[in-house]
Parts: sequence; C-alpha cells; structure tokens
Amino acid sequence: MDYVSLVANIIPKKEVNAHFGLNSLKIKDLQRKKGCRLDTTMKSKEAGIMEILNVTAENFDETVGTSDVPVLVDFWAPWCGPCKMLGPVIEAVAAEADGFKVGKCNVDDEEDLAMKFRIASIPCMILFKNGTEAGRLIGATTKEKILAFIKG
Repeated sequence: MDYVSLVANIIPKKEVNAHFGLNSLKIKDLQRKKGCRLDTTMKSKEAGIMEILNVTAENFDETVGTSDVPVLVDFWAPWCGPCKMLGPVIEAVAAEADGFKVGKCNVDDEEDLAMKFRIASIPCMILFKNGTEAGRLIGATTKEKILAFIKG
C-alpha cells in the first residue's frame, strides 16, 4: 500500500483532500485500485460537503432515471485537462445542491452510457429531469453558469 493510500485510511477525507489535492473521485479510484476504505457517505450540507453520485450503466436508472429531483451528470475522463479543471467546480456545485443532485460519469469506464447519450466532447454536463435529458453544457465553465443552467 502506498503512502497516500495508507494516509487515506486514517485521515478524514477533507484533510486528505487538503494535503494531497485529492477530489472524491480520486479517493474512490484509490479505494478501488488499492483496496483503501474511506468513508464516502453523504455529508451534511451544513459542512459544505455533498455526495457526488458515481453514475454507471448499472445504477443509472436508480440514481438518475427515477430521481424525483433534477440530476446534473458530468461526463468526464481522468486524462482530460478541462475535466480536471472542472472537478473542483462540480464539487462546489454539489456543495450548493438544493433541489437537485450532482453525479459524475467516467466515459472511459462507462462507454455504453457515453454512446447512449452521444458524448462527443468532454467535459459534458447533462441535466436530467424525470430521467430524460433537459439540456447540456459542453466544456469547462464556472459554478455560476452551471447553477444558472440548472435553475434556468
């Protein structure tokens, strides 16, 4: 087990993020690859931390398709520079989530979903309402534009 993985097992998530610049997806990736165990359950909104859903083909219907609130899904890839820049923005949007949910879908891992929604450029954010696409934003953008897109 490498040093970051070891630390991820004993230091609270927020501190790991601050010390190593890890976002929730990197931590989940560490968990998957290195066998780490880290609490990734939903945090309280008062703490400013909200869960970002990991959207997959297997859980799409339950996390997005049958959601009673709109869901913004960020289609991204770990090698994509603009996706990396957008990561903290998506986390900030999730922290302000009121009346909507935020999810991320790794297009490298979920090729079927990427094809189903015709993702040609990333990052691509799709807003789903009642399980169907209500709109999309392509490219890195600001938190304010994303929030206006969701509410608009």
